[in-house]
Amino acid sequence: MYLAWAVIIDLHAGTDVSKRRTEQLDRIYEEVKGYAYGKQVKRRVDPLENLRALYDRMQLEPDYVTENIPGKLKPPLPALLRDIQEIRHPLEEFMTIAREFHKDIVVIFDGLDRLLGATKFWSVVFQDLRLFRELKVSILATAPLSVLFGVGIGQSASDHFDRIHHLAVIAANPEDGSLRPVLEKRGGYELLTRVEADSICHYSGGVLRDLISLARDAAEEAYVSDRDSVTAADVEKVVRQLGTGYLRGLGPEAIRTLLDLEGSGSFRIDQPANVELLVTRRVLEYSSTDFRVHPALLSVIPRPEPKSA
Repeated sequence: MYLAWAVIIDLHAGTDVSKRRTEQLDRIYEEVKGYAYGKQVKRRVDPLENLRALYDRMQLEPDYVTENIPGKLKPPLPALLRDIQEIRHPLEEFMTIAREFHKDIVVIFDGLDRLLGATKFWSVVFQDLRLFRELKVSILATAPLSVLFGVGIGQSASDHFDRIHHLAVIAANPEDGSLRPVLEKRGGYELLTRVEADSICHYSGGVLRDLISLARDAAEEAYVSDRDSVTAADVEKVVRQLGTGYLRGLGPEAIRTLLDLEGSGSFRIDQPANVELLVTRRVLEYSSTDFRVHPALLSVIPRPEPKSA
């Protein structure tokens, strides 16, 4: 089919083709196109097929009906939704005016990394982001980890984006203090001592969102208790809450996998169940060979009873 298409286009490009041959090539081209992408055909309706409907509705049916015959080729992208198509014109006008004041326009889609499943993210990519791409607008978007690992959808992010940056977790080593500036910039040391700050850095696992959540929640605990600073008890409580959130929904097999990872450091990324643990941040990837259980989860994970002698 592809060879036939190439031959038709090549012949059409010739300069010395008679009118009759040109019409013949156009007809063949339409036939090949219909075979590839589908077509509409009209079929004559047998009056007997609609005899009962004629009596029920007391009106004539059309002599012909139109049928859609699907093509052999699947479109590479889904059709744009109607509401996306309708917003294109006013959005294009807005972009035209905006470019009179700015050389380049960049639209930032933040928060999409909160989506656990890849399906909703790709829906945004194939609709909203695709429209911006057609309008020649640069896009900067966050994405869930499930996209990086190709979970569920089977799409490769590199096929749809010019550049991909994987924001890996930061190893929370109290000695190098790489996470402390994040708390310091947000005024954390006005409520936290060095000990509590290091504890929060450790139990965040190097996940920035967890780091900020733990510090904020610990401050709220201190405020509710009418204290001017965060105590070790406040940190312990919010760490337990975060760990319980990660623990919720885990079955016995997943818990065994996490305990095995803690003991042996071995973790197979080729298993779908293990990828799910990575996607949900229950297991953190510090390098291609360094996988660890999230410290907050590890602090609350149930452990088997020791066997009696």
